[in-house]
Amino acid sequence: MSPKPFALLQTSIISIQWLILVKNQLLASLGFEHGFLHNKLSKLKQLKVMFKSFIILAFRNLRRDKYSTFLYFLLLIVGISSFAIISTIYHHEISYDRFMPDGDRIYRSTTYFKRGDQEVKWAITNGHLPVMMEDKIPEIEEAIKFQTIQASQVIVVDDNKFDIPERQGFYTDADFFKVLDYPLLHGDSETALADPNSMVLSQKYAERFFNRTDIVGETIEVENSDKSRTAYKITAVLERIPSNSHLQFDMLISGNTSPRWERMSTTSGGFPVHVYFKTKVAYDIETLDEKIQAAADKVYVNSNGDPRGFSFPAQRFHDIHFNAENLFEAGATGNLLFTHILMAVGLVIIVIASINFSILYTSKSLARAKEIGIRKTLGSSHWAISARLLAESCLLSVTCTLLAIGTADVLLKSVVKQHLYQADLSIFSTPQVVVIVLVAGLVVGVVSGLYVASKTAFFNSSQILRGRLKTQRGAFFGTRNLLIIFQFVLTSVLITASFMFMKQVNYVKQKDVGYERTALINIVRPSNITPALLEVFRESLESESSVVSSGYMLYSFLGDYNAGAISIEHEGDTLSVRGQSNFMGPGIIPTLDLQIVEGRNFSDDIASDSAAVIINEAAKRQLGLTEVAGKSFTYKIMGFTPRIVGVVKDFHFQSFMKEIPPLIIYKNPGNYYHKNLMIKLSEQNAGEGLRRVEEKWNEIASGVPFEPQFLETSFMGMVEKETKLSKMISTYTVVSIIVACLGLIGLVRYTNEQRKKEMGIRKVYGASEKSILQLVNLYFGKLILAAILVAIPLSVFGIDKWLETFAYHTEQGPLEYAFSAVLLVGLALAMTSFQTMKAARSNPVDVLKEE
Repeated sequence: MSPKPFALLQTSIISIQWLILVKNQLLASLGFEHGFLHNKLSKLKQLKVMFKSFIILAFRNLRRDKYSTFLYFLLLIVGISSFAIISTIYHHEISYDRFMPDGDRIYRSTTYFKRGDQEVKWAITNGHLPVMMEDKIPEIEEAIKFQTIQASQVIVVDDNKFDIPERQGFYTDADFFKVLDYPLLHGDSETALADPNSMVLSQKYAERFFNRTDIVGETIEVENSDKSRTAYKITAVLERIPSNSHLQFDMLISGNTSPRWERMSTTSGGFPVHVYFKTKVAYDIETLDEKIQAAADKVYVNSNGDPRGFSFPAQRFHDIHFNAENLFEAGATGNLLFTHILMAVGLVIIVIASINFSILYTSKSLARAKEIGIRKTLGSSHWAISARLLAESCLLSVTCTLLAIGTADVLLKSVVKQHLYQADLSIFSTPQVVVIVLVAGLVVGVVSGLYVASKTAFFNSSQILRGRLKTQRGAFFGTRNLLIIFQFVLTSVLITASFMFMKQVNYVKQKDVGYERTALINIVRPSNITPALLEVFRESLESESSVVSSGYMLYSFLGDYNAGAISIEHEGDTLSVRGQSNFMGPGIIPTLDLQIVEGRNFSDDIASDSAAVIINEAAKRQLGLTEVAGKSFTYKIMGFTPRIVGVVKDFHFQSFMKEIPPLIIYKNPGNYYHKNLMIKLSEQNAGEGLRRVEEKWNEIASGVPFEPQFLETSFMGMVEKETKLSKMISTYTVVSIIVACLGLIGLVRYTNEQRKKEMGIRKVYGASEKSILQLVNLYFGKLILAAILVAIPLSVFGIDKWLETFAYHTEQGPLEYAFSAVLLVGLALAMTSFQTMKAARSNPVDVLKEE
């Protein structure tokens, strides 16, 4: 070796020795003994080996008792996957509109005003309001308006005709995306709506019309009723709007296409638009309302300078979904109470699963008492045995949690989407839910492991090995029995609530709603059909034996109508009624089988009926008169003095959560008001009638698809909308019962394991299998009775609060509570009898020989 490399090696060795010396001196100066790090590393290796042995032993124990392992997995996977699904849906509901950038700075304006003693609340407002906001309120950065497209649009693309239903799009300002920044798949949001005849189309309709989405620059045409066509240039394509957006639309048309759009922005522009605005920073609602109202009272004044009496309360963008209780809402509404109830059901399920898993696992651990005694004899400490049991419990719960998350995702995309909650959901798209479920699963494992350790790890080893382990049941209100009672209370409350949910839904479905729903269809007049042509179509149906009757109305039969008011003179007093209004032709009342309780129907043969009005019973009650037919208004409409000719029985055309409002029905004068055509088909020949109506439609509709709306379907949609989570709550009540039954098997095994020697002694002294069975059933019967007694007042209180949210609802009765008690007791007896009979039939010699 040459001198240079040798010197280099020697220097390296000296440097290493010096570093070791410095390290030892440093550790010594800090009070550490030599070899401290080595000892710590050794302990870490020992912990690693110990943990590895825990895992191996856990797998061996699970594999050894396949029956118990199957119950563990089934119980935890069902419970945790149910909790995961419900948590995902809950997150989806409460996160409505949270995807919108700067959502905390976005608000919408509403309109409130008084008509007599009634406060009228509109979701629509004055078209001039955005101009006023931007000019008078410096805190507002941008304000826009948009108007719902009320008629179905017939779209022509390469001589192919398509139909976009009404209320699927908006006419809007050019700055729409500056406030509501919905993402675009193609196009520039800054310029998309700047030019007249510009259109933004949804991804769904782009694929339907062109079989592709890159269609910016393409032209489509809207066919009008006079057969002329208006061309629109596609300037952008919307990404699919998230299902948790309260605004759902497929088309945006630049408002400046029409000259009336500018007129709408004047102070006298009327109240037909929705107004949303964005502030420079987030403000509290009270501050915004004060500033908007102060500006409005100066701008919107009567001829004498006084304010017109309108207020324009703001709503936070994030709050609209659960607080959309105004007339003319632009989107679907939610039910916050139902959402919280659903989440409570999910928590109940995972709590029941956790309790039952703990008892199942404890039951299994008692069966392994000898193993624990041997380990203690060989030197294992209480803490080592506890750690092993805890590791085994956590391994099992975490494994089941991972499987449950995958199961939940599959179910969300298939069964849940198809039958329970129609939305494209995935648990993996909400990381918060995944974390919550993982933490919940780990908590279940830790709590169960600690519970098992507290029950088994501190047994006396000599008593275990000599077969003298204590098996007394303990106090009736001991920890185990309280857990059993608690889970039965939760299960009983859920069963009763589920019965009441189903009872309310059936009540709504079977209630006399005041009109006929079967064999009724509605056809909305598309943009390329004139009222006159639609009348030709209607008259052609009169010769069809399978068509009973037909009639026109302005607004869709189910939903919000316009605001309305009447005033009449009676014995020197002016009586007023405020409510909603609609235009209907004479054919609507017989078509829907509405009942006239006073006066008569409209008649085309009576000239004065052009100014006739029919009111409902709610309006008559508000007037406070016994007879109203023949009473005239105190004012004129379009030069005529309207006169009340009849009173129709109250009928439900809106949510059952609201009382039927006073209704004023004006006679449909035709033209624009011929918008919805209701057709009654023969119930005996409805299929043939529908086929004949479609044939007649194809003769006049110029290629527009025949897409009738069935009234029964629309009604059920309205019912399910306000109780849409009821089906899911009922479904997961069944799941909770399954979880409780699985746990009950563990409870019985736990009890039988503790009392097996007692059963053996009883059999030796002549006890029959039947008497042993009665003994165990009596024990569980007391627990179930205690649970039912606790559950009844809780159920009564909670269900009563829920029913109060409906203006029309069923009533609680003893039958639901009797059903709940019978079902709970029946399931418990079935589970206990099955398990106990196996224990009672065992040979007492095998049980007692250890003595």
